[in-house]
Amino acid sequence: MAGPVRERVTAADRRHFDFMETLLRISDELTEEETQNVKLFCRHLIPRGHAEQLRRAVDVFNKLIDLDKIDQENLDFIEEILERIGRQDLIRDVLRRFQPPDREIPENPELQPGTSQHGQGANAEDVKRQLPVDDIEVGCSTQNKHQRAAQIWTRLSALNLFSDALPLHLQAAASLEYQGFSYSLVRALVQKDRLREHQMRQAIQNLRNAEVDSNTLRQKAEVDSNTLRQKAEVDSNTLRQKAEVDSNTLRQKAEVDSNTLRQKAEVDSKTLRQKAEMDSTTIMTLRSKLNITENRLKEALETISVLEEKLQQAQEYAEKAAKQVTSHRTEYRGEKPPGGWPQGYRGEKPPGGWPQEYRGEKPPGGWPAQVENADAATQTHLTDPVGTTGIPGGVGDKLGADPTVKEEDGKTPRQDSGSGSNEKEDVLGTEAPEQERHTAGTEGAAPGSTGDKKQGEITFGGEGSEPGKFRLPRGVVVSPSNEIFVTDMGNRRVQVHSTEGVYLRHFPAVVPGIGDNTIQPRDVCMDGNGTLWVVGHEVIADHVVQYSTDGTAMAGFDLKKIDYDRGIAVDMRTNHILVTDPDQGEVQVFRPDGSLVRTVRHPRGEMRHPRYVTVDGEGNILVSDWGTHCVYVYDESGKFLFQFGGRGSSEGQLTYPGGICTDSSGHILVADSGNERVQIFTRHGEFVRTVRTGSDPESLAVGPEGQLVVINSFNCTVTVYPNY
Repeated sequence: MAGPVRERVTAADRRHFDFMETLLRISDELTEEETQNVKLFCRHLIPRGHAEQLRRAVDVFNKLIDLDKIDQENLDFIEEILERIGRQDLIRDVLRRFQPPDREIPENPELQPGTSQHGQGANAEDVKRQLPVDDIEVGCSTQNKHQRAAQIWTRLSALNLFSDALPLHLQAAASLEYQGFSYSLVRALVQKDRLREHQMRQAIQNLRNAEVDSNTLRQKAEVDSNTLRQKAEVDSNTLRQKAEVDSNTLRQKAEVDSNTLRQKAEVDSKTLRQKAEMDSTTIMTLRSKLNITENRLKEALETISVLEEKLQQAQEYAEKAAKQVTSHRTEYRGEKPPGGWPQGYRGEKPPGGWPQEYRGEKPPGGWPAQVENADAATQTHLTDPVGTTGIPGGVGDKLGADPTVKEEDGKTPRQDSGSGSNEKEDVLGTEAPEQERHTAGTEGAAPGSTGDKKQGEITFGGEGSEPGKFRLPRGVVVSPSNEIFVTDMGNRRVQVHSTEGVYLRHFPAVVPGIGDNTIQPRDVCMDGNGTLWVVGHEVIADHVVQYSTDGTAMAGFDLKKIDYDRGIAVDMRTNHILVTDPDQGEVQVFRPDGSLVRTVRHPRGEMRHPRYVTVDGEGNILVSDWGTHCVYVYDESGKFLFQFGGRGSSEGQLTYPGGICTDSSGHILVADSGNERVQIFTRHGEFVRTVRTGSDPESLAVGPEGQLVVINSFNCTVTVYPNY
């Protein structure tokens, strides 16, 4: 019988392709690190030099095929490696699919090795004839290609491999007969396939029955689902309606509660804001008072030390004088007194008789010349060129004058009583310098009353909220019509008085555009058009507001909120508004619409806490600085020119300088708060003279008739000096 024609792609080829595809899939699934691990496990088979040349795992597998470690029937070596590197998934999903489990061997004697109907000799001849075909076409040899042997199990392996794919027709049977299988074996396989086909048909029928049951259950589930959906929709609509009603009710209640809480919060916030502003102002005032009190205490201690030294000197002089007087004590025995008897003395016995012992009284007619000279010398040491206590001039100024004592016509109350000798009158009644008379009695003057009538000083105000009273007055300016405008910070208003101290009017410090809200006005100035510019403080921001003289808010702009007092001034030539910024250590120059022109700073940042500012007739900018106790002078472009002052109490020195202004002579007037005085300098910063105020001046201004107006913030008064 002629053999069948060989196909171009045989089953052996396909088996080989599947084998290599399996190796490629395993190689592609391995990472670079896992590939290195595979090389490591094959180190005993592949030399290191050769292993480094193998880049992929499939190259290693090809090397293992060459070394006869793996083939199509034996992949146990690869399975062991994959299990050791933790890739059981490749064993399960790739390797096991290539190795289907062996099929059950039919119980047929012809399938057993060494049995055939042709006998042993025919079997041997059949093996001899079929081995090359099995090795080439089937490719299922269990031995390597160098050690092939005649094994009957090769046929069984081929049968197991292709049994699932055997077609139930004669061509397949003929093919198997050609390869040496008996007809009985083929028939057994056919019967087995038919049984499997019957089982598959039975399984298909079962699946169809299950599909019918599934359709029935699906229809029933759809009906139940529709019923449940309708019921859920009804319940959902009911719950939605109920939820909407509850939501509307809760929303209305929440809105009512929110409005109530908002109104209450606004009231509480406004109350707390006002209280916080007042507390903040009070704290700043107390801090300033504390600093000034510390300075006063230091000066008082120095004064006490000087007084103690003078007291010790006075005690020494008194002891010396007592010794000199004691040296004149003697017992009177009726002899003629030193210097002789007076002309009117007739020798009569004095009333009450002669004294038993002479006590050193001045005898009638006076002492001899040498004794008189000694007494005069002693008295000279016990008196001051000006005062009566032996305290040098200037010490008494530090202590302050007694507010209950008022000088009049250069005499003291003791002179008016007519008691004492002429010598004592000459010493005690010495007229005080004009500067001291200028300030005497002003600190204790009642509000609305005058101080020194001779000098015409007027003090008015006092603490309170009624018209004419102040609470923390800060800035001041005098109009060309002699009206004094004072920023009453604690009462949130601006008060207007005449230069005679008569209350005229006041107006609240409102801000345009924010309703009835007011600010705490800190400083005030007047421009060339006769309108006021006020800088003040509010909770959210600081404000600069322009007012008419009757209190109408005209315009304004906002500033960044800071915690320190600001000063304000107007450059009459350019109509620019200058505002100090103590927080940044600078002066900001604005146009009236609030646009920034420039910023004035010290080139080395030495101006740390600018308080008040003014502009002189030449356009120079003068700034008082609390941080350095100096006055800084810049030109109109902001270029630094010079500075003067410095902390101290000597002439020309300043302690916490406050308000600053210039007069018609070009002199610079500075409120020296820490030293309770106003100091006057030339336009070049040279000291001229001092005006004593009796309290710490906060700010000042000069009127059109040369009046000096000083704000005393701590006692809430305003003092007018007609001639300073």
